[in-house]
Amino acid sequence: MEEGNKYWLDKEYRNCVFCGIGMDRMEHYVEECQKVCSWFRDLREDKEEIWRKLWSEDLDSEKCKILNKLKREKEKEIRKKRTDEERIIEVTDIE
Repeated sequence: MEEGNKYWLDKEYRNCVFCGIGMDRMEHYVEECQKVCSWFRDLREDKEEIWRKLWSEDLDSEKCKILNKLKREKEKEIRKKRTDEERIIEVTDIE
């Protein structure tokens, strides 16, 4: 999920799976992504506090809940995208 150095992925999978605009990395999720950034506000309102809490060794329940939700929702979006791509391929094969 970090940085843009994912050479093994197609370009479309390096982008944010939620909004498609930013890169697939925590910085985008916390600060820019309109769908996801609100999830992190449960940790704190101040972005510096959010980062401090995310990168700390402490595993509190709120941090675990948010990171698990991010992982779960991201996997769901990827499955949905792949299913949509398979449908497009099937339709083009029929034509």
